[in-house]
Amino acid sequence: MGKPLRVLLVEDSDDDEILIVHELRRGGYEPVVTRTQSSREFIAALEEGSPDVIISDHAIPGYGGLTALADLKASGRDIPFILVSGTVGENVAVEAMRAGAQDYVLKGDLTRLPVAVEREVLDCQVRAEQARIRERLLISERMVSIGTLAAGVAHEINNPLAVAMINLECVLEALVPKPGAVVSSDVAVVAEPLRDIDEALKRIRDIVRDVKLFSRPQESKSSAVDVRSVIDSSVRMAWSEIRHRVRVVREFGAVPLVTANESRLGQVILNMIVNAAQALILTEGRADDSTLRLITRTAEDGRAVIEVADTGCGISKENLERIFEPFFTTKPVGVGTGLGLAICHTIVAELGGEIEVDSEVGRGTTFRLLLPHARAVDVIRDGRIAGDDRLPGARPRR
Repeated sequence: MGKPLRVLLVEDSDDDEILIVHELRRGGYEPVVTRTQSSREFIAALEEGSPDVIISDHAIPGYGGLTALADLKASGRDIPFILVSGTVGENVAVEAMRAGAQDYVLKGDLTRLPVAVEREVLDCQVRAEQARIRERLLISERMVSIGTLAAGVAHEINNPLAVAMINLECVLEALVPKPGAVVSSDVAVVAEPLRDIDEALKRIRDIVRDVKLFSRPQESKSSAVDVRSVIDSSVRMAWSEIRHRVRVVREFGAVPLVTANESRLGQVILNMIVNAAQALILTEGRADDSTLRLITRTAEDGRAVIEVADTGCGISKENLERIFEPFFTTKPVGVGTGLGLAICHTIVAELGGEIEVDSEVGRGTTFRLLLPHARAVDVIRDGRIAGDDRLPGARPRR
């Protein structure tokens, strides 16, 4: 069995197609040929698939190699183009190469065709990789600039934020009585909103810290953390986004403690919950049909596993490969910045963990976090004891 090769063939002769396929098979390929004879057919074939190589007769009635090459250039696709002809004069060959054809082969000597195909397909792969490298370098340069700007903005936000949090703490201490004391109705009315404000300010503080982390990574205090408590806290934070819209199902299995900063891990889980909720909102149907599953379990290698699974619209294959790229987003302008999952990836990597994603368009998406269990020294330092499930660092749910 030869190497698979998708061929877009511009040819009007059955016999010539047979000869081309025969030579490609002799060269170690198993070609899958899409044959076209007009501009309309050629453009449609380009839109429907992604051929590895285009092989075109120089002249067929009403169409031909140079016209097909022009159609290829107009599409913006980088696909190797090899011209085949019974007789190619020097002027035609030069014109074809200047127009962008990679090579030309005479029909009287097709033995060179497999060699030309192999060389041009490999060169195309090299060009694609070079383009990806250039794109990554451009993103890296953008990140340096954005990181500098983000660090400055975060610093400026931190100053008034610190003043607000300190003053709110003073107000809470003055207004909210100690446990057991009689609470007046006036104090009770304002106490809960003040606590909500305190929680919101802490969220702003955490977001600012994550922006600073993304622009200039720094150490943060970690301890032994129960991921189930972090998930519960994240659900509460996202409740305004998911209530009345999403059915939340918790499937909490035995899971070890992990060494992490609770707030930063919560930021990761919150981001995934909100993303899942937004994917569910984009799907048609009743809220009862929109399910968000939050799952914890222990992997075979002892790592803690957290799964955030939705029954939403899913992610296409081409987008799935880019979701952790900074600034990449499929959300409408003004809704997403494309930094959320990039920050999550950075945080999880610093914890020594991994993020896996499974998705199918129309069926939903599952984000899976795999985090190393807490070391014994972290569990002891944090004052936590292993539970009855006897997992490393695990404790029973209350």
